[in-house]
Amino acid sequence: MIGQSSRTALISAAHRAVHQSIDAGRVFTDPLALRILGPEAQDFLDQARDDPFRLYWMVHFAGRSQYTEKKAEAAIANGVRQIVVLGAGYDTFPYRAADADGLRLFEVDHPMTQEDKRKRLVAAGIDVPQRVSFVAVDFEKESFAERLESEGFDPTRPAFFIWLGVIYYLTEDSGFEALRTVSAFPGEVELVFDYVNTPLENVSPEVLAMREAMLKRIAQYGEPARNFIETEAMHAALARFGFVRIEDLAPMDIFTRFLGQLPPTLNPRHGWHFVHAHKPAI
Repeated sequence: MIGQSSRTALISAAHRAVHQSIDAGRVFTDPLALRILGPEAQDFLDQARDDPFRLYWMVHFAGRSQYTEKKAEAAIANGVRQIVVLGAGYDTFPYRAADADGLRLFEVDHPMTQEDKRKRLVAAGIDVPQRVSFVAVDFEKESFAERLESEGFDPTRPAFFIWLGVIYYLTEDSGFEALRTVSAFPGEVELVFDYVNTPLENVSPEVLAMREAMLKRIAQYGEPARNFIETEAMHAALARFGFVRIEDLAPMDIFTRFLGQLPPTLNPRHGWHFVHAHKPAI
């Protein structure tokens, strides 16, 4: 939406926050999640308590964050000192990450969303460490590579990129161009991101209804999902851009790993995917 911050980014943050309260953070712990929402936190909690739709997505977003942050923490432990969060939204990882000598974190997002987030950080009393840099970029119109380098990102050094909740809102060309841009940095790159397969009719009625409700809801916010990618096509693109050692978690992998069970109505391979991929130094 022109002139507005991202509503879907705020909703993702709300699901992470609700998980802290309703589910005691059993999958993913974030002590700042409720604080960054400010006065809106209680409204989100009230809406979620008796809504199976919201509770389902609460666990999904908690699992996605847990998966991503564990990978990022491992990269930092292995010596990576550049963490880039593309489409950072209202994520709080840059303010919670363990300190490490020389660590830099870059938050890249749309100017309006970033402006709103920074106001919320101030209102919540959340300190922004000097190691964090804000990089304002419109993914559909600008190259984030140049903006990153202008803020001190070194393209020749290893870097870990987080790219959650973005690619399905972009056009197909813009989505693949972002992957190509990340792969073009000469230094070693790790990337965690998520993507969604094309909606199908051969899933259970319950899952199909839940998915259609979600798509309808985000379209009403002016941020329609418009880029659905089959797994084979995604893996082919990653290979084309030089990514190797690709871990791709399908729905069954996600729910068994983070919940210890598989909902009986879930299609085991088709739907939302979490990916961790490496690109060697050029």
